[in-house]
Amino acid sequence: VMVGTAGSVTTAASQAFGRDCEAEFGGFGPPAAGVAESVYGAVKLGARAAHAAGPSEPAGVIEAMKRTRIDGPRGHLRLGADGHLEQDLFLVAANGGRFGILDEIGTVHRAG
Repeated sequence: VMVGTAGSVTTAASQAFGRDCEAEFGGFGPPAAGVAESVYGAVKLGARAAHAAGPSEPAGVIEAMKRTRIDGPRGHLRLGADGHLEQDLFLVAANGGRFGILDEIGTVHRAG
């Protein structure tokens, strides 16, 4: 079981993210996988929610996050009504140090 890292799992979105990072930073940036994908998704979700909440409503960002969904390198991402993360989950198989997607299980809710 691989939890918390999709470093070698390739989806169309993760490949696009890798290309965008390469175009922006060349070979000087960190690998466009794993933690970078998670941080990018979290920042993108927060930025979109802050924009939706408006500059005069910083307290409304969390509520806006509950109504905001993004498509990031790891699939769909949003905050559930209880404030916990909901994201796509994939069933993968290891083959020669690479991971291939066998199935997309769907969006799962991660509690506490």
